[in-house]
Amino acid sequence: LLADPWELRLRYTRFLSLALTLVPEPKRVLILGLGGGSFPKKLYKDVPGVSVDVVDIDPEVIAIAKRHFLVPEDGRMRLHAMDGRRFVQESREQYDLIFLDAYNSDTIPFHLATREFYEEIKARLTPGGVVVSNIIGTLRGPQSTFFRAMYRTLSGAFPTVYTVPTYDQSVGWIIGDINIILFATQDRTRLSRGDFVARAARVGGRLVPASDLAEYAAHVLEVPIETGDVPLLTDDFAPVEILRSM
Repeated sequence: LLADPWELRLRYTRFLSLALTLVPEPKRVLILGLGGGSFPKKLYKDVPGVSVDVVDIDPEVIAIAKRHFLVPEDGRMRLHAMDGRRFVQESREQYDLIFLDAYNSDTIPFHLATREFYEEIKARLTPGGVVVSNIIGTLRGPQSTFFRAMYRTLSGAFPTVYTVPTYDQSVGWIIGDINIILFATQDRTRLSRGDFVARAARVGGRLVPASDLAEYAAHVLEVPIETGDVPLLTDDFAPVEILRSM
């Protein structure tokens, strides 16, 4: 990390780079959830002219990210210490990309996982804008209820949602929790896995090498996600912790 403080070391953050296959030249980006700030600062460095708003509810997280992880703060990188949903509700900005990275394996802010929240997010997107959500969950089987409920809810607000597991499923479905990246778009025309790979070859080189981005694009699932037996999450009913423990 000290040798190259800009490198994306966590596997799931590298997969977030697939957003550029859908929006190659983002001008404004919103990220909910800062953590160590590796992805926001890499985006800031590798995409010239991009303006990034990062929101984290904990001001100490922001202070640590700036002090120890070299996260910049200036006119292009603005750090906001407040609740992510409140920021979305109060903002009047329009964003080309919105990243949701405020969930972890233990704590899921339910108010950031409901149909109403996703509708509020959609109102903050530019035409053609995309939502990218990092979820920790299981793809299928008895423990997949949480992931599939999140998928169903996001699909209720957006006509097209792509599922990208961060581990290769071609050798068989992985049992247990992994990072799963969902890309929600307003475009009703669905791209194939081959389309993603071709786009990755064109836009790769920023954030991660082109060959890596093409490899990640090959993880796009083309099988449907079954959601008939899972709930739609709403502000009135979002039992995310119960679903997570199933």
